[in-house]
Amino acid sequence: MNAPSSPGPLGRALAATRALLATHAFLAACVGVTVLRQIWMTSLLDGALVVRFNALLSFLGLSLALCAPLFTLRAGARRWALLAADLLLGLLCLVDLVYLRQFGDLPTVDQLRFAGQTTEVASGLVTLLRPWDLLLFPGAGLLALLRPAAAAAAPRLRWRSALGLVAAGLLMVGAVVATSRVMRNIFWERVMVAGRLGPLGFHAYDATMAGLRTVLRRAASPAAAVDRARQVLEARTDRPGDPAAPAAPRRWNVIVVQAESLQDFTLGLRPDGAPLMPSLEALAAESTRVRGYCSQVGQGNTSDAEFASLCSLYPLRQGSAYYTYAGEDLHCLPEVLRDAGWATLAFHGNRPGFWNREAIYPSIGFQAFHHLGTFPGRPTAPVQDDALFDRTLEVLERTPEPFFAFVITMTAHFPFANPTVPARLATGARAGSYTGHYLDHQRVADRHLGAFVERLRARGLLDRTILAVYGDHQGVGRGNSDLASWVEVAPGDRSRWFDLERGIPFVLRVPGRAPAELRRASGQVDLAPTLLRLLGLSAPNVFLGRDLLDGGPGFAAMPSGAVVTDQVLYLPADGAGNGAVCLLRPAGTRAPEGACAEARARAASEMAAGWNLLESSAVELAAGRLGPATAPAARPAGATPSVSGGPAAASP
Repeated sequence: MNAPSSPGPLGRALAATRALLATHAFLAACVGVTVLRQIWMTSLLDGALVVRFNALLSFLGLSLALCAPLFTLRAGARRWALLAADLLLGLLCLVDLVYLRQFGDLPTVDQLRFAGQTTEVASGLVTLLRPWDLLLFPGAGLLALLRPAAAAAAPRLRWRSALGLVAAGLLMVGAVVATSRVMRNIFWERVMVAGRLGPLGFHAYDATMAGLRTVLRRAASPAAAVDRARQVLEARTDRPGDPAAPAAPRRWNVIVVQAESLQDFTLGLRPDGAPLMPSLEALAAESTRVRGYCSQVGQGNTSDAEFASLCSLYPLRQGSAYYTYAGEDLHCLPEVLRDAGWATLAFHGNRPGFWNREAIYPSIGFQAFHHLGTFPGRPTAPVQDDALFDRTLEVLERTPEPFFAFVITMTAHFPFANPTVPARLATGARAGSYTGHYLDHQRVADRHLGAFVERLRARGLLDRTILAVYGDHQGVGRGNSDLASWVEVAPGDRSRWFDLERGIPFVLRVPGRAPAELRRASGQVDLAPTLLRLLGLSAPNVFLGRDLLDGGPGFAAMPSGAVVTDQVLYLPADGAGNGAVCLLRPAGTRAPEGACAEARARAASEMAAGWNLLESSAVELAAGRLGPATAPAARPAGATPSVSGGPAAASP
């Protein structure tokens, strides 16, 4: 007869934990309360009470790891320590909830670098709070206050026993991480990870992965990253550097307007019988309007939109490239144009450190940055778009041509309850409507944009300037607004919701080019290659986007794992209980098995190639090895680089 097999490490850890907790009743109660808190927190993140076995195992492990060290303290100190742990855990989960309600995702350790920016939109945070959020705070600390006698009588743990419980708890969490397929997905959804590990476990896991990325980055091989990128680019049939560019570059000016929170559904919308966006619709009528253009942002929101648009690289899996790679030579559109003889200027109505712009703009090729500190009167609060466009025109009128001006708007920035923007739509039955306030902001932003375009026209600048306008990211969606009451879309129509939430307008006015409407799956990484081709310049082969006007097939990928082509749309599983799905476009019906495989493989290889170049600091090396742009013109005499609104480069 065979002897029974001995239990594995996890089984032994569970048995030892059960035995120790049986003799420490108050510790067991605190662990149980902490497990229940995590179940409640996860249900708020998921939007439903769902308890999975692997989640319960990780909750138990994390509760042990959190509570056990506190029971090595004396009774009085222990109660205060439990209360402090309650407060910190509750605040952490409250931050997660508020962030999720606004952005549809969870914050990461990398985003702590720009946590201070929330103070600039603090007035809007109150609208994201709910009364039941207070239930996040009661826990083991409250139990210690309600049962002071039991808390005082609870025996202290020896450090050896406490460390044993911590080790057992971490082993439980490790078992969940090792066996969950969600954790093995390159595009894992943060809400789904929190559903398995809880908010505390997610942040511990995220911090561990951030440290691992730092170690791997230091050990990365730039040459290997370049070789990987070469293989990916050579496998493509639409490399942005082919065919050769025209011999004579066109010396048009370029103005790019990145419009805050602008979504494509706003064009053509008539919520009160009149066009919501008459100025942008009028501009689109004399331009090329690209339908199917997508926001490709990740955690970096507006900075990701800039990074993808200017550098034609995909945003990072974690954090913002504007912080992580501020000191790198990223070989972006402003640098290519600067080296070809264009003056390069950026304009924004906020402080220079917002999204670390003052640090990164010199790295990507801007010679001058006109920000809040350079505006007349030195305002202390972010300025609205009318003042921003006034400043832009004032500077451009004294800037030698050709110039490249990048303008980032602010009027439609969250929170959408600015007293300077009158509420016309959020009234009556829709009084206080989040979406109504959003649309009011876009209506005012459109008026400012229209005035800017007409002033360019009156000065004759429009006829010798490429003007591009696009949105940066979602402003309203299913998770943070009442958008569903303003649009006729079924809750389960994931294809249409993707268009509403990820779809942004892209309007491109080119001198002498006939108006047109182009339907093509595309995204922000395609902006820079398209502009360079129009100017007669080759795009660097490190650019992962494509020329949108070349007549080729459509394709766009997002850091979340979503991929869209002209034929199919792949959506990964999300935190709302929806599984991964492949849909036919534009019908939105389920596609045959395997229809999305090729698009997913391409997305994974392109994004991994770009991430590897960034993580190994190999972008500059790759730009040289993989083939530079056409030979740049000599740097104009008298060019004076500046990042604080100083003189722009002179024209040759």
